[in-house]
Amino acid sequence: MEIDHIFVFSPPKANVADELVENGFKESTPNQHIGQGTANRRFLFNGFMLEFIWMSHEEEIRSPPIEPSRLWERSQWKTSGFSPFGLCVRETPNDPKNSVLQHCFDFQPPYLPNGCSISVCDNLAFPLEPMLFATPFPKSRIQPNFKSQHSNQVCTCSGITLQSQQKPESVDFNRLVNQQVVNWQHSEELCMDIEFDHHIQCKTLDLRPNLPLVIRF
Repeated sequence: MEIDHIFVFSPPKANVADELVENGFKESTPNQHIGQGTANRRFLFNGFMLEFIWMSHEEEIRSPPIEPSRLWERSQWKTSGFSPFGLCVRETPNDPKNSVLQHCFDFQPPYLPNGCSISVCDNLAFPLEPMLFATPFPKSRIQPNFKSQHSNQVCTCSGITLQSQQKPESVDFNRLVNQQVVNWQHSEELCMDIEFDHHIQCKTLDLRPNLPLVIRF
């Protein structure tokens, strides 16, 4: 399995994403998750997307269909004790069909087509773990002849490290770490470190304290 995209809950409008634009990252089109009560700003790379998400409609995000996802709690991460991060995984050709997440439930937000659902890991007993879910769409964002659209020439995510106080506890998050899909490091401060192109440019964009996110490229 591999990471399809990552989200991080941000303040409304995710103005922090402007720092990426100022550092040569090209922003893709934003999106509204109708019925889920969230909206986003996003950046596309080779086979990967970084998504800055925020609560846009409190009644929707706290509604019965959305409540099992705990997106409300993640949107309030500074006070709720939940991780603000989400990791979306996808199958690779070597994965057995429907084997990416083993302990999960079906989540059906209103914006999905009828009969379509998202497999979400049941790891709510470990709130500092990110939300883990599998993309319901089989088509990958990987393009055979992908060329970076970013003026800084950043292309491919080469490493993801989650730093937190809570070691991997759930079966599915342990699988991601054991298979080196993501890395985990103990830290008193929650942070996600995303590396692009093996940090070849030796540049670092640290979005703290606004968001617990560091980008290396």
